[in-house]
Amino acid sequence: MSALEAAGLAVLREAIQQLFETAESVRVSAAEPVLAHGDIHVVVKAGPARAAFGDAYGPVDGDTELRARALAVHVSATLLDYAVGRA
Repeated sequence: MSALEAAGLAVLREAIQQLFETAESVRVSAAEPVLAHGDIHVVVKAGPARAAFGDAYGPVDGDTELRARALAVHVSATLLDYAVGRA
C-alpha cells in the first residue's frame, strides 16, 4: 500500500483491505472459467458496456464480480507502485 500512500490515496487503505478480505472468503464458481483482464471488470459497471460485456463473456455472478474487482484493484495498485518507483 505504500504506493497508494505516496500518491495521496491512503484514505482508500481500509476500503481496499475490506475488499480483499471479502474476496478471499467467496466460494469458487462452478461455472466454466473465462479469462479476461481484471481491470476490464471495473469499467463495465452499468449501461450498454455491461450488456456488451455480458453478451461477450456470459453472465457474471456476484462472487465472480467481487473477485474481478479485487483483481482489478490489485493490478492497478501494482502498476501504481511500479510507476511511483520509476518517478
